[in-house]
Amino acid sequence: MLFNKIQKSVTLPDEDIGPLLVEVLRFMQLTATTGERLTPSHIVDLAWHEFILFTKYYAAFCDTHFGHFIHHHPGGKEEENRLCFKKTHYHYQKSFSTAPEARFWGRVLSQIADEADCGV
Repeated sequence: MLFNKIQKSVTLPDEDIGPLLVEVLRFMQLTATTGERLTPSHIVDLAWHEFILFTKYYAAFCDTHFGHFIHHHPGGKEEENRLCFKKTHYHYQKSFSTAPEARFWGRVLSQIADEADCGV
């Protein structure tokens, strides 16, 4: 059911939904382990929203895998969101020893994050 909800919200082919869900889980792990406010890409955020809507399962998953509920903090000023997105990229590369996959995180992310002083 979650698979179908994500597919409808992001309009991706079936074969991309599993890998997108992996990116959601990676983002959640980064949020849990860094303790920082991070910002996902738009498509990762849309898929995360669908997971959150399965509240009972989402809460249990968070509790089991992270020891606490991973809250969603939408909004914020554009500049702050940009900084949080750059921090997400930094922590992603550091934690997973690879750059975020462009089809889910955008093609310009690496260049922006690498050329900017993102405060990390």
